[in-house]
Amino acid sequence: MLDELSTDGAAVLVGFLRDIVHDQYPNKLRFIYTGSISIDLILDKLKRAGHNLGDPLNHTETERVQPFDKEQTVCFCKCLELGCVILLTVPIRN
Repeated sequence: MLDELSTDGAAVLVGFLRDIVHDQYPNKLRFIYTGSISIDLILDKLKRAGHNLGDPLNHTETERVQPFDKEQTVCFCKCLELGCVILLTVPIRN
């Protein structure tokens, strides 16, 4: 989604989401950034376009997971909505 927005729109959205987490719901709100294009690549693109983002995702943890089918995606989201803790066994690769 971020890659489809203009750089201005994407920068505003990233800043808005960060502000919501930090200012209003630091312990109650989680965002899951997924996609085939790494969020780091999108943020680098926005910074190269002149947007001062700082470190908008400094509160995130990085996990790599295998692609989900639709049923797995729905199950994963329902589990997160219920506050489940999910232990991922897939190692993080840099």
